[in-house]
Amino acid sequence: NLIVGGAVLLLLATSMFLLVIATQRVRAVAALQMDFVASISHELRTPLAAMLSAGQNIADGYAPDLRRYGSIVTNQSRQLMDLVDQILLFAAMKDGKKEYVIEPFDVEGILKTLQKTTLPLLEQQGFTVEVEVPKELPAALGDNKGVLRCMRNLLENAAKYSGDQRWIGIRVEVHELAKRERELAISIADHGIGVDPDDLEHIFDPFYRGARVVAAQIHGSGLGLAVVRQIMNAIGGKLSVKSEQGKGSVFTLHLRVTGKAQSTTRQNAAEAIAST
Repeated sequence: NLIVGGAVLLLLATSMFLLVIATQRVRAVAALQMDFVASISHELRTPLAAMLSAGQNIADGYAPDLRRYGSIVTNQSRQLMDLVDQILLFAAMKDGKKEYVIEPFDVEGILKTLQKTTLPLLEQQGFTVEVEVPKELPAALGDNKGVLRCMRNLLENAAKYSGDQRWIGIRVEVHELAKRERELAISIADHGIGVDPDDLEHIFDPFYRGARVVAAQIHGSGLGLAVVRQIMNAIGGKLSVKSEQGKGSVFTLHLRVTGKAQSTTRQNAAEAIAST
């Protein structure tokens, strides 16, 4: 009877322990979700306020400034659309509904797209963007649109945490690996606030935002880096980061180099991980 009673007590204690752990996890997730709602609300409110002000000025007939107000409405609308697209993309990836076409693509084409879209906006905000690319680049293996999304997210991340330096660097390199294999490394660097060492292992978690970032009132959705990691996993690439607090960060996309023009379709990050 003593043995049975002890076993029952042990079982109850174990159940209580697991219940406490589960409760703590639920509370942690709920807290992250509340932070996400608060951050998204701010991210939505800022461009909406700018659009409302510009729209009101247009309605009031300030003709000399119509072009400037129109530019404000256009840029803020793009920011809102990008935020909505990112949320929908994250939801689709979590549900396994997002497919990627893995095939050889030209990285120079992505850089040209960024030079026409994202880089001019950064320069308008006072950023100096330096691009360093070899004269000859092999084709990378992955999803063209997915890699473009990754680079945009990393550029926006660099701008957000650049502090007063207002400098962003883009570097593309070809690395020689073992067994005569090569990879294409695309790095986005900044000279900003850097990442706390305690936060490095969490910055790719959905909704995660470090305590120092929250204290500094640097707003964001907490999805940008999580989306980058999920895309890279899904297309068979890798994502790495080097950061020093107070000196800046370097995020690098590692893509396979291929000589075969053969495409495949991979659905989501879970499928990508399972196949490796």
